Amino acid sequence: MGEAGADGDAITVVRVAEAEIGANLSRRLQLLLQECFPGYPSRSYFKLPPHFRYLAMTSGGGVAAQMGVEFRVIRVGDSVVRTFGVVDLCVTQSERSRGLAVVIANAMDDAPPDVRRAGVELERAALAGLGLDAAELDLRGYFGQRQLLRRDLAGIGLAWLRGGNVFMLRHALARSGADAVLAGLLAADALVYAGYSAGGCVLAPTLRGLELVDDPDAVTRAYGCPPVWDGLALLPEAFVPHYRSPGHPETAAIERVVARYRADGIPYRALRDGQALLVNGPQTAVV
Repeated sequence: MGEAGADGDAITVVRVAEAEIGANLSRRLQLLLQECFPGYPSRSYFKLPPHFRYLAMTSGGGVAAQMGVEFRVIRVGDSVVRTFGVVDLCVTQSERSRGLAVVIANAMDDAPPDVRRAGVELERAALAGLGLDAAELDLRGYFGQRQLLRRDLAGIGLAWLRGGNVFMLRHALARSGADAVLAGLLAADALVYAGYSAGGCVLAPTLRGLELVDDPDAVTRAYGCPPVWDGLALLPEAFVPHYRSPGHPETAAIERVVARYRADGIPYRALRDGQALLVNGPQTAVV
Protein backbone atom coordinates (compact mmCIF):
# COMPACT_ATOMS: atom_id res chain seq x y z
CA MET A 1 0.00 0.00 0.00
CA GLY A 2 1.37 3.44 -0.88
CA GLU A 3 0.63 6.87 0.62
CA ALA A 4 2.18 10.32 0.74
CA GLY A 5 3.92 11.42 3.92
CA ALA A 6 3.49 14.71 5.76
CA ASP A 7 6.08 16.42 3.57
CA GLY A 8 4.93 14.75 0.35
CA ASP A 9 7.49 11.96 0.68
CA ALA A 10 6.09 8.63 -0.57
CA ILE A 11 5.35 6.06 2.12
CA THR A 12 5.16 2.35 1.38
CA VAL A 13 3.87 -0.29 3.79
CA VAL A 14 5.91 -3.50 3.68
CA ARG A 15 5.85 -6.75 5.61
CA VAL A 16 9.25 -7.83 6.96
CA ALA A 17 10.13 -11.06 8.77
CA GLU A 18 12.08 -10.44 11.96
CA ALA A 19 15.00 -12.53 10.70
CA GLU A 20 15.37 -10.16 7.73
CA ILE A 21 15.87 -7.05 9.89
CA GLY A 22 19.51 -5.97 9.90
CA ALA A 23 21.38 -3.85 12.42
CA ASN A 24 20.69 -0.57 10.60
CA LEU A 25 16.92 -1.06 10.40
CA SER A 26 16.84 -2.44 13.93
CA ARG A 27 18.44 0.78 15.19
CA ARG A 28 15.85 2.92 13.35
CA LEU A 29 13.05 0.82 14.83
CA GLN A 30 14.53 1.24 18.30
CA LEU A 31 14.58 5.02 17.89
CA LEU A 32 10.95 5.04 16.72
CA LEU A 33 9.81 2.85 19.62
CA GLN A 34 11.68 4.97 22.15
CA GLU A 35 10.11 8.12 20.69
CA CYS A 36 6.61 6.68 20.93
CA PHE A 37 6.94 4.77 24.22
CA PRO A 38 8.98 6.63 26.88
CA GLY A 39 11.12 4.20 28.86
CA TYR A 40 11.24 1.63 26.06
CA PRO A 41 14.31 -0.67 26.30
CA SER A 42 17.44 -0.01 24.23
CA ARG A 43 16.49 -2.54 21.55
CA SER A 44 13.85 -2.96 18.85
CA TYR A 45 11.52 -5.19 20.89
CA PHE A 46 10.17 -5.15 24.45
CA LYS A 47 10.55 -8.71 25.75
CA LEU A 48 10.63 -11.01 22.72
CA PRO A 49 10.98 -10.10 19.03
CA PRO A 50 7.75 -10.40 17.01
CA HIS A 51 7.61 -12.92 14.21
CA PHE A 52 7.13 -10.26 11.56
CA ARG A 53 6.32 -6.55 11.28
CA TYR A 54 4.47 -4.17 9.03
CA LEU A 55 6.63 -1.11 8.40
CA ALA A 56 5.63 2.21 6.86
CA MET A 57 8.82 3.25 5.05
CA THR A 58 9.61 6.61 3.46
CA SER A 59 11.40 6.79 0.13
CA GLY A 60 14.48 7.97 2.00
CA GLY A 61 14.57 4.83 4.13
CA GLY A 62 12.99 6.31 7.24
CA VAL A 63 10.50 4.37 9.36
CA ALA A 64 7.27 6.34 9.73
CA ALA A 65 5.35 3.64 11.61
CA GLN A 66 5.58 0.03 12.65
CA MET A 67 3.37 -2.80 13.92
CA GLY A 68 4.74 -6.06 15.26
CA VAL A 69 2.78 -9.32 14.87
CA GLU A 70 3.36 -12.27 17.20
CA PHE A 71 2.32 -15.83 16.37
CA ARG A 72 1.43 -18.11 19.23
CA VAL A 73 -0.03 -21.58 19.68
CA ILE A 74 -1.97 -21.88 22.93
CA ARG A 75 -4.13 -24.50 24.57
CA VAL A 76 -7.69 -23.59 25.56
CA GLY A 77 -9.18 -26.53 27.41
CA ASP A 78 -8.81 -29.48 25.07
CA SER A 79 -8.29 -27.30 21.99
CA VAL A 80 -5.04 -26.04 20.49
CA VAL A 81 -5.52 -22.55 19.06
CA ARG A 82 -3.25 -20.66 16.66
CA THR A 83 -3.36 -16.91 17.38
CA PHE A 84 -1.79 -13.68 16.19
CA GLY A 85 -1.23 -10.68 18.45
CA VAL A 86 -0.45 -7.06 17.57
CA VAL A 87 2.37 -5.42 19.54
CA ASP A 88 4.08 -2.01 19.58
CA LEU A 89 1.81 -0.30 17.04
CA CYS A 90 3.16 3.24 16.76
CA VAL A 91 3.51 6.20 14.39
CA THR A 92 6.25 8.81 14.48
CA GLN A 93 5.05 12.21 15.68
CA SER A 94 5.53 13.95 12.32
CA GLU A 95 3.20 11.49 10.55
CA ARG A 96 0.30 11.61 13.00
CA SER A 97 -3.03 13.44 12.66
CA ARG A 98 -3.06 13.43 8.87
CA GLY A 99 -6.73 12.48 8.42
CA LEU A 100 -6.10 9.07 6.85
CA ALA A 101 -8.88 7.36 8.81
CA VAL A 102 -12.66 7.70 8.68
CA VAL A 103 -15.36 6.74 11.15
CA ILE A 104 -18.54 5.33 9.61
CA ALA A 105 -21.26 5.53 12.25
CA ASN A 106 -24.37 4.90 10.17
CA ALA A 107 -25.33 2.00 12.41
CA MET A 108 -26.44 4.79 14.77
CA ASP A 109 -28.65 6.59 12.27
CA ASP A 110 -31.77 5.67 14.22
CA ALA A 111 -30.38 7.18 17.44
CA PRO A 112 -31.22 10.75 18.58
CA PRO A 113 -28.84 13.26 16.92
CA ASP A 114 -27.05 14.16 20.15
CA VAL A 115 -26.49 10.50 21.01
CA ARG A 116 -25.20 9.84 17.51
CA ARG A 117 -22.78 12.80 17.67
CA ALA A 118 -21.48 11.62 21.03
CA GLY A 119 -20.96 8.15 19.60
CA VAL A 120 -18.92 9.53 16.70
CA GLU A 121 -16.74 11.63 19.01
CA LEU A 122 -16.12 8.62 21.23
CA GLU A 123 -14.72 6.68 18.27
CA ARG A 124 -12.64 9.62 17.06
CA ALA A 125 -11.13 10.05 20.51
CA ALA A 126 -10.25 6.37 20.75
CA LEU A 127 -8.56 6.43 17.34
CA ALA A 128 -6.73 9.64 18.25
CA GLY A 129 -5.24 7.72 21.16
CA LEU A 130 -3.63 5.46 18.55
CA GLY A 131 -2.26 8.42 16.61
CA LEU A 132 -5.02 8.42 13.99
CA ASP A 133 -6.79 11.65 13.13
CA ALA A 134 -10.17 10.32 12.02
CA ALA A 135 -13.02 12.28 10.46
CA GLU A 136 -16.60 11.10 10.20
CA LEU A 137 -17.71 9.83 6.80
CA ASP A 138 -21.52 10.00 6.93
CA LEU A 139 -22.82 7.74 4.18
CA ARG A 140 -26.16 9.59 4.15
CA GLY A 141 -24.37 12.36 2.28
CA TYR A 142 -23.48 9.91 -0.50
CA PHE A 143 -26.82 8.26 -1.19
CA GLY A 144 -26.91 7.77 -4.96
CA GLN A 145 -23.39 9.21 -5.37
CA ARG A 146 -21.09 6.21 -5.54
CA GLN A 147 -18.44 7.91 -7.68
CA LEU A 148 -18.17 10.80 -5.23
CA LEU A 149 -17.75 8.31 -2.39
CA ARG A 150 -15.07 6.43 -4.33
CA ARG A 151 -13.21 9.71 -4.85
CA ASP A 152 -13.44 10.71 -1.19
CA LEU A 153 -12.23 7.32 0.01
CA ALA A 154 -9.18 7.39 -2.27
CA GLY A 155 -6.08 7.68 -0.11
CA ILE A 156 -7.89 6.76 3.12
CA GLY A 157 -5.98 4.04 4.94
CA LEU A 158 -8.54 2.95 7.54
CA ALA A 159 -12.32 2.76 7.59
CA TRP A 160 -13.63 2.23 11.13
CA LEU A 161 -17.25 1.05 11.30
CA ARG A 162 -18.72 1.30 14.77
CA GLY A 163 -21.57 -0.70 16.28
CA GLY A 164 -25.27 0.02 16.46
CA ASN A 165 -28.13 -1.32 14.35
CA VAL A 166 -26.69 -3.58 11.64
CA PHE A 167 -29.75 -3.07 9.42
CA MET A 168 -29.37 0.70 9.47
CA LEU A 169 -25.70 0.31 8.55
CA ARG A 170 -26.47 -2.15 5.74
CA HIS A 171 -29.08 0.24 4.30
CA ALA A 172 -26.58 3.12 4.25
CA LEU A 173 -23.91 0.93 2.65
CA ALA A 174 -26.34 -0.10 -0.09
CA ARG A 175 -27.83 3.35 -0.80
CA SER A 176 -24.41 5.00 -1.01
CA GLY A 177 -22.71 2.21 -2.94
CA ALA A 178 -20.18 1.88 -0.12
CA ASP A 179 -20.72 -1.88 -0.10
CA ALA A 180 -19.20 -2.13 -3.59
CA VAL A 181 -16.62 0.63 -3.05
CA LEU A 182 -15.26 -0.88 0.16
CA ALA A 183 -15.18 -4.36 -1.37
CA GLY A 184 -13.16 -3.03 -4.30
CA LEU A 185 -10.67 -1.22 -2.06
CA LEU A 186 -10.20 -4.33 0.06
CA ALA A 187 -9.66 -6.48 -3.02
CA ALA A 188 -6.95 -4.03 -4.15
CA ASP A 189 -5.37 -4.09 -0.66
CA ALA A 190 -5.84 -0.32 -0.57
CA LEU A 191 -7.75 -0.03 2.70
CA VAL A 192 -7.94 -1.50 6.20
CA TYR A 193 -11.51 -2.30 7.27
CA ALA A 194 -11.94 -2.38 11.04
CA GLY A 195 -14.62 -1.87 13.65
CA TYR A 196 -16.84 -3.80 16.00
CA SER A 197 -20.30 -5.26 16.52
CA ALA A 198 -22.49 -4.16 13.56
CA GLY A 199 -19.32 -3.22 11.67
CA GLY A 200 -18.31 -6.88 11.70
CA CYS A 201 -21.78 -8.41 11.38
CA VAL A 202 -22.45 -6.65 8.08
CA LEU A 203 -19.53 -8.51 6.44
CA ALA A 204 -21.37 -11.85 6.63
CA PRO A 205 -23.22 -13.46 3.70
CA THR A 206 -26.59 -12.83 5.39
CA LEU A 207 -28.03 -10.78 8.23
CA ARG A 208 -30.78 -13.34 8.92
CA GLY A 209 -30.86 -14.13 12.61
CA LEU A 210 -29.64 -10.73 13.73
CA GLU A 211 -33.23 -9.51 13.95
CA LEU A 212 -33.13 -11.22 17.35
CA VAL A 213 -30.75 -8.45 18.43
CA ASP A 214 -31.35 -5.41 16.19
CA ASP A 215 -34.65 -4.04 14.88
CA PRO A 216 -34.86 -4.35 11.07
CA ASP A 217 -38.06 -2.28 11.01
CA ALA A 218 -35.98 0.76 12.03
CA VAL A 219 -35.02 1.02 8.35
CA THR A 220 -38.66 1.13 7.26
CA ARG A 221 -39.52 3.75 9.85
CA ALA A 222 -36.58 5.94 8.84
CA TYR A 223 -36.61 5.52 5.06
CA GLY A 224 -39.93 3.93 4.11
CA CYS A 225 -38.34 0.89 2.50
CA PRO A 226 -37.64 -2.69 3.60
CA PRO A 227 -34.30 -3.66 5.14
CA VAL A 228 -31.55 -5.35 3.16
CA TRP A 229 -31.04 -8.91 4.40
CA ASP A 230 -27.98 -9.81 2.35
CA GLY A 231 -24.63 -9.00 3.95
CA LEU A 232 -21.51 -7.92 2.09
CA ALA A 233 -20.32 -11.57 1.93
CA LEU A 234 -16.74 -10.52 2.62
CA LEU A 235 -16.64 -13.21 5.30
CA PRO A 236 -17.62 -16.81 4.51
CA GLU A 237 -19.70 -17.20 7.67
CA ALA A 238 -21.96 -15.25 10.01
CA PHE A 239 -20.15 -12.94 12.43
CA VAL A 240 -21.49 -13.10 15.99
CA PRO A 241 -20.09 -10.56 18.49
CA HIS A 242 -20.63 -10.22 22.27
CA TYR A 243 -20.85 -14.00 22.68
CA ARG A 244 -20.91 -15.04 26.33
CA SER A 245 -19.65 -11.61 27.38
CA PRO A 246 -20.96 -10.91 30.90
CA GLY A 247 -22.02 -7.33 31.36
CA HIS A 248 -22.87 -6.68 27.71
CA PRO A 249 -26.61 -5.95 27.30
CA GLU A 250 -26.91 -8.03 24.11
CA THR A 251 -25.12 -11.19 25.20
CA ALA A 252 -28.37 -13.03 26.10
CA ALA A 253 -29.89 -12.20 22.71
CA ILE A 254 -26.67 -13.35 21.02
CA GLU A 255 -27.13 -16.77 22.65
CA ARG A 256 -30.47 -17.01 20.81
CA VAL A 257 -28.77 -16.05 17.53
CA VAL A 258 -26.19 -18.80 18.01
CA ALA A 259 -28.92 -21.32 18.86
CA ARG A 260 -30.76 -20.46 15.65
CA TYR A 261 -27.61 -20.74 13.53
CA ARG A 262 -26.88 -24.14 15.04
CA ALA A 263 -30.43 -25.35 14.45
CA ASP A 264 -30.44 -24.10 10.85
CA GLY A 265 -26.93 -25.34 10.06
CA ILE A 266 -25.65 -21.82 9.29
CA PRO A 267 -21.85 -21.51 9.64
CA TYR A 268 -20.88 -18.81 12.11
CA ARG A 269 -17.98 -17.45 14.10
CA ALA A 270 -18.71 -16.24 17.64
CA LEU A 271 -16.37 -13.80 19.39
CA ARG A 272 -16.33 -12.74 23.01
CA ASP A 273 -15.76 -9.10 23.88
CA GLY A 274 -12.01 -8.50 23.86
CA GLN A 275 -11.42 -10.84 20.92
CA ALA A 276 -10.86 -9.69 17.34
CA LEU A 277 -10.93 -11.39 13.97
CA LEU A 278 -7.79 -10.61 11.96
CA VAL A 279 -7.99 -11.29 8.21
CA ASN A 280 -4.82 -10.87 6.16
CA GLY A 281 -5.36 -12.19 2.65
CA PRO A 282 -6.03 -15.93 2.97
CA GLN A 283 -4.94 -15.98 6.62
CA THR A 284 -7.53 -15.65 9.37
CA ALA A 285 -6.94 -15.68 13.12
CA VAL A 286 -8.76 -14.73 16.30
CA VAL A 287 -6.62 -12.50 18.51
